[in-house]
Amino acid sequence: MNKPTPFGKTYKEYTEAVEKFELSKAQKVEKIELGITEDFKGILKASNNNFKNSEKMVAEASTINDIAFKILQKQIKLDETADEINKNADNLWKEFSRMAKELGINPKEAPAYKTYNEILSDLLSRSNEGSVLDVLKMRLN
Repeated sequence: MNKPTPFGKTYKEYTEAVEKFELSKAQKVEKIELGITEDFKGILKASNNNFKNSEKMVAEASTINDIAFKILQKQIKLDETADEINKNADNLWKEFSRMAKELGINPKEAPAYKTYNEILSDLLSRSNEGSVLDVLKMRLN
């Protein structure tokens, strides 16, 4: 097998050259695989960081949602209370008007009418400022 080939090398030299080539090829493949592995590790680390940040954001959003829900519940109670006060004020005004008319007095000329009107104007101006629901709706749009 040590006979020279037409290209001037022996079969043994060709065999050794092929083995060297195979080893160097394997080392290159291994280096590429190690490089890709490191790239994947970097991607995985970045992905984990993004996931952790997402979890934090979800937790914060949940907390904000809980706070907003409590505010909305309080606003609903305030609105219900305001409705009840308004009904009571209307009933009182109707009763006052009825009694004033029975006494022959124009209800709008009575001092109580001026007080009632001031209170009503104040309530109307406050209701025009908007509720928490209105503010939230404006911010969402």
